[in-house]
Amino acid sequence: MSSYYDGERQIEYSASKGKSMILLGSMAGSPASPDLQLSQKAEQLCKIEGINYKSLEPIQRLFLTHYRCPVCKLLPLYYLNLAHPKRVRCGKCGNLISFTNSGKYGRMRKKIAFTLWLPPVEEKFSVS
Repeated sequence: MSSYYDGERQIEYSASKGKSMILLGSMAGSPASPDLQLSQKAEQLCKIEGINYKSLEPIQRLFLTHYRCPVCKLLPLYYLNLAHPKRVRCGKCGNLISFTNSGKYGRMRKKIAFTLWLPPVEEKFSVS
């Protein structure tokens, strides 16, 4: 996984088999693991929604921060490929994912995934 800094934000990404994952780091200068960032984003969203994240059962936290791929099974949200929000794909195998607002934590899971995702930015080179 590579990373670089854009202003105060750390941007991490990895490319494997043409797939990419891009995460935004909330603290510049201190690299955080994707799992830690995921749990921080989930805790922030739960606070906004009025839910006590610490009091959730482990299985509830799992359903809030993971998605189900038919091939790869249960994976964390930072593997999702959200390049096309209407056609969400698994970041590992490329399968289409049923990523809806339904279910107890569906809407919150979707919000967390979109806060973690930043679309790839094409580099622009200027001729000097």
